Parts: sequence; C-alpha cells; structure tokens
Amino acid sequence: QPLTRPAGDVREAARAAPRVTPELMALCAGHVTLNAAAPILLHWVKEQNGGEYPFSVSALTFHCYGLALLLGFGWVGTRGRSGLRQFCRLGMLARFCLLAVLFAGSDIVNVMSLQSLDAGTFSLVGKALTIVFTVALSHVLIGRRQTQVEHALVGGIIVFTLAFCRAEASVDMRSIPAKAAGARSATRWTVGLLQRVIAVFFMSLASVLQERFLSTEVGVHFLLQQCWMGCGALGTTFVTWRCVHGLPMSRLLDGFDNWRVLLVLATYTCNGLMSGLMVKRVGAAAKALCVPIHLGCCYLYAVYSGTASMEIQAIVAWLTSTVMVVALGLLKASAGRRAARA
Repeated sequence: QPLTRPAGDVREAARAAPRVTPELMALCAGHVTLNAAAPILLHWVKEQNGGEYPFSVSALTFHCYGLALLLGFGWVGTRGRSGLRQFCRLGMLARFCLLAVLFAGSDIVNVMSLQSLDAGTFSLVGKALTIVFTVALSHVLIGRRQTQVEHALVGGIIVFTLAFCRAEASVDMRSIPAKAAGARSATRWTVGLLQRVIAVFFMSLASVLQERFLSTEVGVHFLLQQCWMGCGALGTTFVTWRCVHGLPMSRLLDGFDNWRVLLVLATYTCNGLMSGLMVKRVGAAAKALCVPIHLGCCYLYAVYSGTASMEIQAIVAWLTSTVMVVALGLLKASAGRRAARA
C-alpha cells in the first residue's frame, strides 16, 4: 500500500527542492522539447490538410489517454493481486478521475483553440498565462512559498515572457500574407483566445491538484496514477464524443491512417506522460517555469511558417526570461543541497 503522508506535512513537502541529477535534467530537457514540438506538429498537420484537422479533437484526446491507460494496466497486471488492490482504492480513483476530467477538458479546448489561432499566438500567450495561473494556484492550494529573490525572479520571468508575447503579437499581423490576414476573423480569433485562456486555467488547476494529491500519497507509482487518470479521461472524452458531438464510435479512427496524425498522437501521448512525471518530480510551479525556454522554438517556427517576423525585442525578452529561469533553477538546487547537508 502507498505510504500516506499526514495532511499537515503537505505544505512542508511542497517547499522541498528536488536534488539535481542527470535523470532530472534529461526529464526537463524532454519536457521542454515535447512541449515545443506538440503545437508545431498540430499546426503542420492542419496546414498539410488545407487548414483543417483530418481528425476529431475528442478522438485525439481519447487515443492519447487510451495509450496511457494501457501502460497503466500493464503495470497493474505485472503486480498481480497487489496491483489490483492498489488500483481499486476508490478514494484515489475518484480524485484522479477528477484530475483527468480537467486535463481532458483542457486538451480538447486547447486543440479547438488552434483552429482559430496560429501556433505562435497559441504557445506564446497561453504559455505566459500558464506561469501566472500555476504559481498563483500553487500558493493558494498547497502553500508553496518563495523567498524575496525567488519572487523577484518569478516576477521577472512573467514580465519578460509577456513582453516576448507582446513583441511577437505586434508584428504578427504585418507578417502574414494579405490573403491569410483577410481570412482571419476578429471574432474567431477572440473566441480562440478565450478558449486558450480557459484551457490553460484548467490545466494549471489540474497540475497543482495533482501535486497536492501526490504530496499526501508518497508511494503512488506513476503508472498507477496514469491508470486512474486514464479511466476518468476516457469517460470524459467518450461523453464528449457521443453526447456533445453525437458521433458514432466507428468514427474514432477517422484520420488516424495518416502517418502525420500518428506522429502527433505519439508526441501528445509522450508529452502528457512527461508532464505528469515533471509534476511528480519537481512540482507544478517548476514545470510551468520551464515555459519560456521552449517559447523560442515556437517563435522560430512561427517566423519560418510566415505567421511572425524576426523581431529584436522578442529575442531579447526571450533570452532574458530564459536566463532568469536558469538562475531560479540554480537557486533552488543550491537550497536543496543546503537542506540535504542540514
């Protein structure tokens, strides 16, 4: 059975800094890479299909969580009756099903917003809000506090990330060809932006709640967690598929005979698993603060695809926020080493 940590220790656990190891650095690098690749691949598939997705958003979410659920059930199966007893803990199953509803809903709304936003706006605006929402919710829900220096660095990261977004947005419409600019509806863009904001809030809330749940259950295996979340996510996407869209189950595979779509599916599945591991190892706030690092990749893609132009202010803002993220990481690592020696 997983070891349960007293509720009073949750806030102390939230303040603990993880020890920097090669495995943790590889995890962070993989998380940054996949987070940058996912929206770029989605935009690429949409462009290759005449501006529309060749698959349903709900179907993509369904298959992503379905693959994660299969991995989880594989772990449960290897543990025999012990694994089955752990899986059947109804309290934890209900908690992680709630998280899955938030994550799945966020994924669905996120991909819907990409129908109205270009990859640059999607990542730059949304990722900036991820930092704000996650840091604020971490403080409110799990009592994660920062020193004055850390507060200054987090504030600087938010400010320069927003400056980066503003610089990119100021040249975004000028860099789009006239035909594409004329086709962009202001109403559609506004709806897409609102969808992105709602999706980011749900994702941030789910990540912080996930960290809180895992802080009280220190022995929960990651794949068991995926098993619980997969059950809730599949239920959510099934209801969306049948009741909201009114589509038959036979259409779940529509579009997934395309190798580009399969690449998107694999990337989003790995990205979801990597994000879960990041929350488990370093916390939701630390995961969110990785955001500015991969913004540069999305910006360069936006420049390459013609939806943005190279702007010196954007480059300076991105480099400054990235340096601040590295400085904050080094500060946390130093604090962790001092705590370990003590």
